[in-house]
Amino acid sequence: MIIHYKITIGFLFLVDMEQASVFGLSLAYLQSQGSSPLKQALFLLALLALAYAVSHLVIERVSQRFGIVTGVEYILFGAILGGIGSLDTEMAYRFRPLIFLGIGTLGLLTGLRLNLRQFGRLDFEALRVAAVISFVTLLLVSALPAAVLFAAGKRELLVTILPALLCIGAVSMVATPKSIASLIEFMKAEGESALLVVSVAKFCASFAVIVFGLIFCFFNPRESPVTSSFGFWQWMGVHLLLGTVLGTIFAMFLRKGFSQEKTLTVVLGMVVFSSGLAYYLQLSPILVNAVLGLVLINTCSQGEEVEQMLSSIERPLCIVLFVFAGVSWNFVHRWWSFWLFAPYLLLRYIGRGLGGAVASFGSLLDKRLPGMGRALLAPGGLSVAMILNFDAVYGQTLYGPAVYTTLLLGVIISDVLSYSRTRSWLIDATGVRLEKNLEKPSEELV
Repeated sequence: MIIHYKITIGFLFLVDMEQASVFGLSLAYLQSQGSSPLKQALFLLALLALAYAVSHLVIERVSQRFGIVTGVEYILFGAILGGIGSLDTEMAYRFRPLIFLGIGTLGLLTGLRLNLRQFGRLDFEALRVAAVISFVTLLLVSALPAAVLFAAGKRELLVTILPALLCIGAVSMVATPKSIASLIEFMKAEGESALLVVSVAKFCASFAVIVFGLIFCFFNPRESPVTSSFGFWQWMGVHLLLGTVLGTIFAMFLRKGFSQEKTLTVVLGMVVFSSGLAYYLQLSPILVNAVLGLVLINTCSQGEEVEQMLSSIERPLCIVLFVFAGVSWNFVHRWWSFWLFAPYLLLRYIGRGLGGAVASFGSLLDKRLPGMGRALLAPGGLSVAMILNFDAVYGQTLYGPAVYTTLLLGVIISDVLSYSRTRSWLIDATGVRLEKNLEKPSEELV
């Protein structure tokens, strides 16, 4: 299984212009040969390879020229494939191990980016700012609608949709540091403010993972004689114990000093095993792997090497998640649910802005925090991982399709809007002068 994943990931990386044309011809042939599982699988791999070729030839050049890092085009790509019948939810189910590899990897990376041994003054300030912004966002996006339902006497409805409200709140808290760091590098922004906002985004993602894990502790759907009496604290203990034990075991393996290839194999096997076990127990693979990564980075000297390896394959894994998120998109539900993204985006935007304003009070960097919330709008791959994880467990509920549509539309629109908002904040906060930093494009990019 691990070899299969490594081949798939390598397959996505080794793409150039000539290969893209070959894959384009392969698509036409494979699509014309029917829809057997094997041919659908080959069709999917060819499609993903072609998508990555487009990313390499177009998207990365746009990123180099304009500082934009995006990926939501793959969600729309997957939705089109699902709409025309080239791929379906059954095929997505067959590839669920690959999906959970991506979900678990993003959770693991979240934990690996919390190296407590390297915490400094700026990290503690970023932790405080992220906590305030995340908490205010969660209050507006989840607690406010819950309070309205409670005041209106809709208590049964409130209890029913609490998992959905927590999921929506968790996704709204996510901010991806990768997009911000890319724009900072492009604009050549410097100073503590630039470093701070990347750290704040990292901690926002960590708080989001914690809140997302609470869903599987409060409302765990697993039914068995052993776990029938489990409550919140028991399920939280299972999450923490499983992540800690697996992190300790795999830290012992990594201390043996494997080669890079063997280390990657061990890491991918670790993610597949932990994610599969978490899914079987109806736990959150994201939270389990985040705890695993936190233990690994703080107890093993090879933790930083593991983080670098996983960061190098993060983008193709995100592409896989984006495509499958689009393929799994179910458009057959009530029309009004397609408009729920509007209040979601509004509340999230207000929460980010209000949270940033509150966090600036009493801060040592108060003059460098003008509306930081607007720089934390990019959702990133972790948001899509949460949506897919929630859908795998709670997707069959009455509110499942509406939550899926609301959040996926929110991710797409937020990603589109985040570039201009982050750019404007960097100009205000760092005083960067674009006219000095915009260099003449190289011949390679022209």
